[in-house]
Amino acid sequence: MEPFDKQDIFTAAMLKAYDNGEIPCQDIFSKYFEWKSGKSTNFPFTFEDTFTMCDKAQELLESYYEKYPYRNGTTRETDNNDPWQDYQCYGDDKYIVSYLEGIDCELASIRPLLL
Repeated sequence: MEPFDKQDIFTAAMLKAYDNGEIPCQDIFSKYFEWKSGKSTNFPFTFEDTFTMCDKAQELLESYYEKYPYRNGTTRETDNNDPWQDYQCYGDDKYIVSYLEGIDCELASIRPLLL
């Protein structure tokens, strides 16, 4: 599977999780998902909003990192078709952890464009 195909699968699953109310504190991330889903062609969030959303994502991620203290020692067989292969060590939380990390990373990358 090509990297962009995996990215499309990941994005579709993340948007579905948001629509289903599975993202913790999703009201804080509503502007991000408005943009990510294509409902807004411009960034509906400000430079300051990105810090608020990233801070919340990092706070939530810390709780998952504490819940899975041995996550870095987990080895698994590589499956190039699985966008969540690097998150297997988070068990049932692998999807949420991956979405929160994706949100945090993407917002940090977008932030300079909002200056």
